[in-house]
Amino acid sequence: MNFEKVRILDWLKTAAEVPLDLTASGMSSLENLSELGLKVDDLPISGDNFYGYKPLREYLARAYKTVPERITIGAGASICNFAAMSVLYQRTGWVTIESPAYEPFITLTKAVTQTSPERIFRNPENNYRINPDDLLFRDGRPRIMLMANPHNPTGLYESPGTIGKIAKQIESDNGWMIIDEVFMPFLENGDQISCSQLNKRIVSTCSLTKAWGLWSLRIGWIIGQEDVIYDIERTFDNLLVVQPFITEFIAYHVLHETDIGKNLLQAARDISRKHLEIVTGYLDQLPEVTYITPDCGISILVRFKDSRNTDEFCENLESEYGVRVINGSYFEIQDGFRMSFGVDEETLRKGMEAISQAIRNS
Repeated sequence: MNFEKVRILDWLKTAAEVPLDLTASGMSSLENLSELGLKVDDLPISGDNFYGYKPLREYLARAYKTVPERITIGAGASICNFAAMSVLYQRTGWVTIESPAYEPFITLTKAVTQTSPERIFRNPENNYRINPDDLLFRDGRPRIMLMANPHNPTGLYESPGTIGKIAKQIESDNGWMIIDEVFMPFLENGDQISCSQLNKRIVSTCSLTKAWGLWSLRIGWIIGQEDVIYDIERTFDNLLVVQPFITEFIAYHVLHETDIGKNLLQAARDISRKHLEIVTGYLDQLPEVTYITPDCGISILVRFKDSRNTDEFCENLESEYGVRVINGSYFEIQDGFRMSFGVDEETLRKGMEAISQAIRNS
């Protein structure tokens, strides 16, 4: 198994600080335990969580209206995607991913399959919506369809009708879907919605990273059929052996024992709505660009109408204006960029003023 460098993560982790960083796709993290209503002396460091802390699994099962045996805990959604792919690839032997795609989807597939994945395209002419009637879904291959819902980088949410139609066809070919749902909780009641409820052949992943901003806990989860979850947990035996108990305990405390989780989630949804209006207000004054209005989340895809390559623009925006956004090339989009708006309002407005000036001067 060969893992390629994930360019977008390597860049984000090693880049120097800038005055206005608009790259984060998740909410800002809290800084200390007291903000979570905890003291160090309150925290147990060991307990029974061999296959996930039971109270946490039970809480998630209630939230998603399923049973604990259909949920397991992993160290964030990325490792959950890897484990699900590793298990289901043994049952299929063919992987299809969307394009544009979050780059780790591509490198993950290459690592597991040792080949480049087949692609299904979200065309800008169709507003980047996935086409459930695409001929690839009707070629009879038992495939894994790996996708994000809501989509990254557009933030578009595909309806249960669309996902259900795709899943029905894939099921008829004895295939599977893996759906990364890390942005789903930004939707109203999104923390209780999962595509895995639509079809037994859908395995979904989520985490506390994006909407709750608790990325440092490294808590993610997988929802699927019991036999799939069983195999995924045995895969985790090779990767993790056992999760840190303390982070699972904190996650349960935040989500169930206090209102902190609810408050963090509601604040994220409120900021998402309010700040999207601010961003689009600026973008609507720029005839040079167009944008995809996200259904949820704190990121937006902006594209130049003249189809220019954005390498020079993004570099200039950072070096001359002190604003960092993510070049669309990291998502296979050459004429645009993804910018985030989960920062505080003052920072956001400063960033949008600078971006507007940079676009007008480019």
